[in-house]
Amino acid sequence: MNAVQKYVDGISLTDEIVQSAISTNSAFKEKAKDMIRLDWEKENKSLLDDAQNKLEGLKDEYMSMAEYLNAEKKAFDKIKEEEKYLEKSIAEKEKLAEDVEYAVSERIKNARKNVAEFIANMAFVTGTEINIQSDIAERQAPVEIGSEQHKYSVVAGSTTLDDLEAHHCWTDAMDTVVSEIGEAGVAEEYQNGLAAFLCAAYIHRQPLLLIGPNAIDIVRAFSAAISADKTHGILYCEGDYCRRDIENIGDNGEDIVLINNVIMGGWINRLPEILFSKDILFIATHPYPEDIQVEPKSLYTFMLPVFTEIFVDEKANGKYYGGYFDSDFKEYVYTEHPEKRKRYISKSSLAILTKNQIHKLVNTMYDIYPDMTEDDEFLFTVLPIFYASMKIDEIRDMINDSGDSIKISANLKRTIQNILGDI
Repeated sequence: MNAVQKYVDGISLTDEIVQSAISTNSAFKEKAKDMIRLDWEKENKSLLDDAQNKLEGLKDEYMSMAEYLNAEKKAFDKIKEEEKYLEKSIAEKEKLAEDVEYAVSERIKNARKNVAEFIANMAFVTGTEINIQSDIAERQAPVEIGSEQHKYSVVAGSTTLDDLEAHHCWTDAMDTVVSEIGEAGVAEEYQNGLAAFLCAAYIHRQPLLLIGPNAIDIVRAFSAAISADKTHGILYCEGDYCRRDIENIGDNGEDIVLINNVIMGGWINRLPEILFSKDILFIATHPYPEDIQVEPKSLYTFMLPVFTEIFVDEKANGKYYGGYFDSDFKEYVYTEHPEKRKRYISKSSLAILTKNQIHKLVNTMYDIYPDMTEDDEFLFTVLPIFYASMKIDEIRDMINDSGDSIKISANLKRTIQNILGDI
């Protein structure tokens, strides 16, 4: 190497020839590179050794990190699998909970329905007092201190509308009422008139007092026909008056309430309190017509009487299915028709309030049942109130007065002769 340096100084022409030879001859070039590399490695051996050691350390660190990441990925994948399993398990349990809740709800509904049917059958058919808590309506009525049992209970409405008749107007409701009161033992010739009278009373929430055979069944049939999907109430006027039970009337959306044994000491004087709600049709019942004439005449300013003995010809079968007001039901809008006000009612000695109640019912009956006859009008709105208030002479005058008489059929005249004698 020292000998070469004597001849090559990097600036002579010979040097340029050597450089050119190295550049153009790949073998020389590679040999030159190897020589330079070997010299450089010798000179920088410690640096190269340090760098190699660092590289090996980085490789070991990389491998360790790769193993760590692989382990973390496996753990992550396992957590994801567990999460999917938990989500599936939670979904299954939620579905099971929903199924259980639905099943329990259905069992409760069925149980309530069965109890409701039992209470309805017992209450409406036998009229006997039933001491059953009113959990049918999802509440428990408070008991008056000193009272042995509840005086008021409710019967839950049907939860299935498929088997009920849908009412879109009062004509539909009338048809259903006619069918159901027929099952309650009402003779066919009186079914339409009674249906019109009951529907008119329902429209105006006019309290009624049904007296005679099948009275309770007629109320039950009418309740089913009008609104079998709603809760109906039953008030037992037995024992001491119970104010707290009266305050519970209407809490469950009742629109019809049956009153048993209203003509009882301590209860009849409470009628204003009992009939307080203006959104409920109250229908009281009593089995014996003879008892009615000994009651205070002012009773009939609160409740209009109806005697069932004339129009009931069979025992009730107790099977009532009913109907409901559909969402498109057309409500009745009352319009006064002065020409339909009967002079024999206006001229009577009845209380003014009672006269107005009768006029309003008659007006509505003709509106919802245009084919109503004077027989129907007389039988349901005239005869009962005059007979109950001992105004029999006025009935005879109405029938016999040629100038202002009521035109009833010979058949109905013969029927009422059994009650009033010769007219």
